[in-house]
Amino acid sequence: MDIGLFLEVLSRIVSLVLAILALSGFMFRRWISAWIEDRFKRRIETALLKLKHEYTLEVEQKKAELTKEVEKYRREVDDHVRRSSRIYDKKFEAYELFDSEYGRVIAELYALQSMNAEGSQIGPEIWNAYRPA
Repeated sequence: MDIGLFLEVLSRIVSLVLAILALSGFMFRRWISAWIEDRFKRRIETALLKLKHEYTLEVEQKKAELTKEVEKYRREVDDHVRRSSRIYDKKFEAYELFDSEYGRVIAELYALQSMNAEGSQIGPEIWNAYRPA
């Protein structure tokens, strides 16, 4: 066997082995990249779902708190309006009573004034009860 032929065959075998190793390395690199990408994608999706669930819970809690606050404020406003309307009604009743009594007193004063002018035409007991002192 010739040494030149041996080196040429050895060179071709080494070249073939290197080509096979390079091809398998390239394929292995793609497989590892896909595996890493898939693994991180699953972790990110899991974390995203967890955060979405947590934020949904927080939003629901905030909505419940705000609803309670709005209901409390609405009750306070209703109570304030109810109290104000009661006070208004009482003042209105007092003003109506004052108006009617004031009208009655004015009518009596007009009657007394006309009786003073007609003093001799009414009986002495009525005249003495209502005449000015």
